[in-house]
Amino acid sequence: MLDIVKAAQQIEEAGAGDRVVVWGLSQGGHAALFAGELAPTWAPALEVLGVVSVAPASELKTVVMTGPLFPRLRFFFWFLGLGLEAAYSELSMDDVFDAATINTVDALNEEEACYEEMEAAGIELEGPIFAMDPLESSAWSDRLLESSPGYVRTEAPILMVQSEDDPSTPVLLTNVLVDHLCAVGSQTDYRLFEGLGHDETSRANVPLMLEWTADRFAGTDATSTCH
Repeated sequence: MLDIVKAAQQIEEAGAGDRVVVWGLSQGGHAALFAGELAPTWAPALEVLGVVSVAPASELKTVVMTGPLFPRLRFFFWFLGLGLEAAYSELSMDDVFDAATINTVDALNEEEACYEEMEAAGIELEGPIFAMDPLESSAWSDRLLESSPGYVRTEAPILMVQSEDDPSTPVLLTNVLVDHLCAVGSQTDYRLFEGLGHDETSRANVPLMLEWTADRFAGTDATSTCH
């Protein structure tokens, strides 16, 4: 996400400056939080004024622990496994996922399947997600924790937006994330809403996020709900 800004700065017509507010929803919310954490070392020339994170992925160890309770969402775990396996040479899906899953995922990759095909295959496939609990593997457990935001202080203020009725990102996980953010000293403004779905939470709150962003560029002090 930070590299997007650095790339835009090389395009004169983009008019990109050094001051930026980062936005993200879901996996993008996860990425936005990490952009805030990494900015001082990854892109020290940029002035990150704020981070807007909507219904972010977080607490990955808890997600993995509760995964077998939500078989309709098993394809999310395939994405997680594939991503971690690609990023870290010491991790292999063969070590933790069951054989039926490995065969299914290999076939889907061979077909260059997209999101909808993965989701449908996950719903149809019966049986366990894991042959071995990833949390019993120190290699997997360590990387899941390392890939969870909120354990490193973010210098810029954070606006966290979440619906209590989000079916994809449970509010309980975001509550825990916000507790971590506050505990490490990240200035966090947590806004909770009712009756909104996963994508709706972002769409319905664009005016709020635009106003918050404008305030950051104007130099207005951000508020915090941390106690």
